[in-house]
Amino acid sequence: MTAGTEISRSLAGIAGLLLLAGALVSTVGCRPNEEERVTALYELARSEELDIEALRKSLSDPSPLVRSTAAALVARTSGNVGLGLLAELVDDPDPGVRASVAASLGKLGDPAAIPTLALLMRDGSLVVRIKAAQALGEIGDPAGVAPLMRALQQPEPKVRQVATEALAQIAAPEAMETLLGLLDDESVMIRSWAARGLGAIGDPRAVPALEAMARRDNRY
Repeated sequence: MTAGTEISRSLAGIAGLLLLAGALVSTVGCRPNEEERVTALYELARSEELDIEALRKSLSDPSPLVRSTAAALVARTSGNVGLGLLAELVDDPDPGVRASVAASLGKLGDPAAIPTLALLMRDGSLVVRIKAAQALGEIGDPAGVAPLMRALQQPEPKVRQVATEALAQIAAPEAMETLLGLLDDESVMIRSWAARGLGAIGDPRAVPALEAMARRDNRY
């Protein structure tokens, strides 16, 4: 892969995060000069070298849309810098901003973000919890297993599904018993992801349970 291709893919990923950031923010419409500040961040995203100070300033902007867009852009920074920039937004009053923080932490891919994501897994916003679970799966570190297993106790089906998917991505042996239990879940998506996770773990002790699930599901 050429350097140009890598840069293009990176920018494409950031563009997706920026669009997500705008969609997640709970405000409707732009305040005076807000659109210009967001446009400036899009221009910043296209630059070869990120202006960290400009980004830091945008993260404390009074507009949730600007803060959310800036949080998405943090995914272009290095791990330590990015974690430091996002730390102050974990308690942001706007759930769209917090969701953008969670998504950006996943893109950074640094296991040091797991404690922060574990905190966001207990957020009052459903979207924030979903984004945090997805981020833990993206990071793929076994340290993310514990908060994901706790998330399986939450009542929302989507949180449970995304948590199961993330556990399957991590494929840590310590999640095996939990994934085995999910083979009997009423959700076909959860059963499917649990089976994928067990397949990735590769422990032969899971084979009988997987075969039993396949027989049950094939009846329908």
